[in-house]
Formats: sequence, structure tokens, C-alpha cells
Amino acid sequence: MSISKFEKRALNEINRIDEGLSLSLLKWFLKPKVKKALAKLKDDGDLSASIIDMNNYAKKLKHDLKNHPRRDSLDPRVQAMIDKL
Repeated sequence: MSISKFEKRALNEINRIDEGLSLSLLKWFLKPKVKKALAKLKDDGDLSASIIDMNNYAKKLKHDLKNHPRRDSLDPRVQAMIDKL
């Protein structure tokens, strides 16, 4: 199976994580091909609707966890995660 140039570059970037992850990711995101792909995704109505739905579900989950009737009987690690929300 042949690997495209993009996949090779992405794999090389992943392999160089210890050489400045944030700088590598920033460079990758600023490449013209990536900018064009992200711009197309931004204009995609289905993706936007999915993101809105995901955010609404996250808000509902946070609310339900904070107002759980048996919150005091939950595992302390779960309580700590809820408090971080």
C-alpha cells in the first residue's frame, strides 16, 4: 500500500515530537493545504451542527453530574473530575 506525501510528512512530524511539538503543530496548521481543508470544514453545515450538538450534550452532562442525587456516594476520583468541570 503506497503512502501519500502528506501521510509521509505527517508521520515524520509525529516521529519528531520531542523536537518541539507545539512548533511542529503550528507549522503544520499554517500550511496552505491544511488551511484550505479547515476552511472547507468550517463551511460544512453538518459539521457545524454536530459541534453544536456535542457542546449541548456536554453542557447537559456537566449539569447532570453536578446535580446528581447520590453525588456524595460516588467514588472520590469521580467527584474530583466533576469538580474540575
